[in-house]
Amino acid sequence: MTLPRLLPCLLWGLFGGLLFPLADADTAAVAKGHGKDPFTLDVQRFQLANGMTVLLHRDATLPQVVVSLWFDVGSKNEALGRTGFAHLYEHLMFMGTKNVPGGGFDQVMEAEGGQNNATTSADRTFYFDSGPTHLLPTLLWLEAERLTTLPEVMSDEKVALQREVVRNERRQSYENRPYGKAELLISEAMYPKGHPYSWPVIGSHADLLAASTEDVKGFFYKYYAPSNATLAVVGDINPTEARRLIEHYFGWMQKTPRPAALKVEAPQAPVQKRLTVEDQVELPRIYLLWHSPAAGTEGSVETQLLADVLGKGKSSRLHHALVFEKQIAQSVEVEMEPQVLGSMLTVQVTARKGVLPAALLSATEAELAKVVTTAVSEAELARAKNQQLTEWAQSIETVLGRSEMMQAGQALYGDPNALTKQVEQLRRMTPQQIMARAAALHLSDPERRLTLSVVPAQKTAGAAGNDKGAAAQKKPAAPASVAQAAVKPPIDNRGASPSAIDNRGASPSAIDNRGASPSAIDLSKRPTLGPLQAFKAPKNARFRVGDLDVLLVRRPGAALLAAQVVVPGGNRGLSPDQAGLPAAVAAMLTEGAGARGATQVADDLERLGAIVRAHATADAITVSLDVMAEKYGEAAPILYDVVAAPRFEAAEWKRVQAERITEVVRARAEPGFAAERGLASALFGEQHPYGMGTRGVETTLSRLGVADLRTYHQARFQPKSAVLVIAGDVELSQAQAEKLAAPFSAWKASGPAALVLAASPAPRPEKRRLVLIDRPGAPQSELRMATISQARKNPDRAVADVANTLLGGAFTSRLNQNLREQHGWAYGAGSRFQRLLDTGYFVAQAAVRTDATADSVGEMIKELRRMGAEPVNQAELIKGRKSSVQRLVSLCERVAGLAQAFGEIALYGLPADELSQLSRDSQHATAAMVQKVAQRYFVPEKATLVVVGDRKTVEPALRKLDLSGAEVEYRDVNGALLPVAKSTPK
Repeated sequence: MTLPRLLPCLLWGLFGGLLFPLADADTAAVAKGHGKDPFTLDVQRFQLANGMTVLLHRDATLPQVVVSLWFDVGSKNEALGRTGFAHLYEHLMFMGTKNVPGGGFDQVMEAEGGQNNATTSADRTFYFDSGPTHLLPTLLWLEAERLTTLPEVMSDEKVALQREVVRNERRQSYENRPYGKAELLISEAMYPKGHPYSWPVIGSHADLLAASTEDVKGFFYKYYAPSNATLAVVGDINPTEARRLIEHYFGWMQKTPRPAALKVEAPQAPVQKRLTVEDQVELPRIYLLWHSPAAGTEGSVETQLLADVLGKGKSSRLHHALVFEKQIAQSVEVEMEPQVLGSMLTVQVTARKGVLPAALLSATEAELAKVVTTAVSEAELARAKNQQLTEWAQSIETVLGRSEMMQAGQALYGDPNALTKQVEQLRRMTPQQIMARAAALHLSDPERRLTLSVVPAQKTAGAAGNDKGAAAQKKPAAPASVAQAAVKPPIDNRGASPSAIDNRGASPSAIDNRGASPSAIDLSKRPTLGPLQAFKAPKNARFRVGDLDVLLVRRPGAALLAAQVVVPGGNRGLSPDQAGLPAAVAAMLTEGAGARGATQVADDLERLGAIVRAHATADAITVSLDVMAEKYGEAAPILYDVVAAPRFEAAEWKRVQAERITEVVRARAEPGFAAERGLASALFGEQHPYGMGTRGVETTLSRLGVADLRTYHQARFQPKSAVLVIAGDVELSQAQAEKLAAPFSAWKASGPAALVLAASPAPRPEKRRLVLIDRPGAPQSELRMATISQARKNPDRAVADVANTLLGGAFTSRLNQNLREQHGWAYGAGSRFQRLLDTGYFVAQAAVRTDATADSVGEMIKELRRMGAEPVNQAELIKGRKSSVQRLVSLCERVAGLAQAFGEIALYGLPADELSQLSRDSQHATAAMVQKVAQRYFVPEKATLVVVGDRKTVEPALRKLDLSGAEVEYRDVNGALLPVAKSTPK
């Protein structure tokens, strides 16, 4: 998720608590001899007298815990005229209670290294808190506190502020994002007016403006009852003690009736079957959507597997036909979104450059017609099953992911251990069942679906047409009484994707006095905190296997294994006319390798449920493998071929070259991409390896030939320069390293002992710059304020991380509290250090309402200056220290995260105990040390400020700011400097 919430993604993390030692490269029998299925969660369930369901799961692998609350309320419980209310209420749940006022909820949690967030979907609202083990009593106390006293202190001011935050979220997630307009229309087009799914979760501006404080209180009393909630506690817990704490904090609450379940008829065919939308996009896109079985009902699993057969992976039918063979599509995504009142199957196809929507639709329809007539093979189904199993394993690697899986099982199946049954059902599925599901959906009948086409806008128009009244507001609007979308993930309350609100039945008459009665316990008393457990870095060891360095990282209990090959170099040593070459090489590695052609590489990987990705940065190319441990022995030889023996065939490069060029074209429509490109070019200069970008542009990509790719690969992909990192439940021994790296024994050096590249030239001279990138009609401005800073090995890196946490690296950081929580100008604001081999940069960033652009820049400048002008207080300092430790603990959950972290350690020549050293150094940070870092890097007077927005609107106000001595530059969306003659706004 994006800043300011920094929790791990729910579907990626480390799967702890199950022992699957990997003792041999031949891993076919890794799982044998262990009586426990890796998908068995072992959840304890009980119910409190007030009707609250409680789930407990112990995993003592790491000293951390997650507390989550799942409420059976989402946008489906709203009414016309009050849409977006469930999501708005989710925001308000963080606005303070009787005993923890204001932003105290976040402050208490983050002070001990904890963090929290929430998401809202059409069906549920999900709150989750995480932190070190000793924080468990505090997390439970906080949740009990806001489940009882929050309405007592709800105010018009709080509602007004979060209303503006949510409206900014709508702008950022839909109105200022390519294809966002279409996604807002899907709900209305798929369902009849008044159906609970007939509006987007995010709601409308008009409905959000109409929400009142009384609506909020009524919503709370109707839906936020213990009987409508499930509480889960997962992690390093003593189940007996956890149950005692839960009984203490929640058991006293009175029982109230559970809201009646919605009774809705199964949705019929879409009322509007064909729609065309103009948007600020470069590439046309089509959406094809069908109603499908509700989650947990007959046909649901079959539809999910059908979606995977159609569009998951390069070997899927639609991707193979449209992207690989016909080469008319840039990408294909097929998804079955499970919902309780009826699900949706969505086919999303984005056109290749120059392909018209009609041609794309015709080709897609032809392929869908084949699904009904051409039988699904056993091999196709096996690929889909194994990919799904790997995804499930990834989703339960983290304690947070496991918590959500338990909660979903309880909500959809009445069983928190439902994953085991889902796995069994998946494995029993036959091709005939998938074919029957395809026939039942009438995939080839255009009259049984919604067809939505998105085309590039003929005229550049402001998206603010959906945002009435926003342009004139300088402060959050007060309510009148005062003076993800169907195809996207659930909405996140604190800086991720959008969510939704429900207000049905929330009239003042619905309010009871539940919150006014005194608590049976004294919630004004904060629990006593135990000691913070010291961070223990994962054990690791480095070995030499032939010409290759092999770094093993042990993560006990991991069911997955992650490997990463790190090849140094990246953009270093390249000229600007070679921009995009490393990324092109990375893209070609999986397009034929060894004895396998492009399709066979994809087939063999997907058959194993293995994921291989190649990624280029300014400093390196990394190739990663994620796979179930028992499949590693079959997947590792494919990884070796991809790294050491790519084919680089001319025909495949012609196709991939067109894809790379199209991707560059597509990215132009992303305001965030334009901001990052403009920043890199302005900071370093277009001639610098860090300033030329990694994707390239059409001109540089079109000149690249197969010979260029081969030359780059032969020079830089040398075993004596590379490192193979393997993370999982592995033994740290020379024998183990040799077995796991056995496929790489054939990789011999063909060049120098190690790659030696000259140091990169110096960045552009530091001076104040204002860089403007015009995006006419944009409802938001993307802001970046950056200075040249630390290289990767800078000895101040741990202290700098603490300083960054306090400025912009957490929800309670100064930037986010200012721009979001105080002013309501942004959905989120944050900062980061980007450390590279030769140098690096610090950047503060936000996406803000267009009319608040100049004011936001002024506040960012104020916050940067304040960090250097005065020492942080002791409470802030402690928070920064503890947050640094907890981030390291979270890093250790996922084997893929460990492989990446130790890959960077190897790439940049950091010490083997880097994680332990970061922990120690951050704990020794003082206020004076933090201030010194701020004075060195948080310096607005030397910063480059990039603004991507409606230049005609924002430039006059920006020029009125005190940006003394600033040099003004105008750049295009690729970061290229524009001549003055072209820089005048229309």
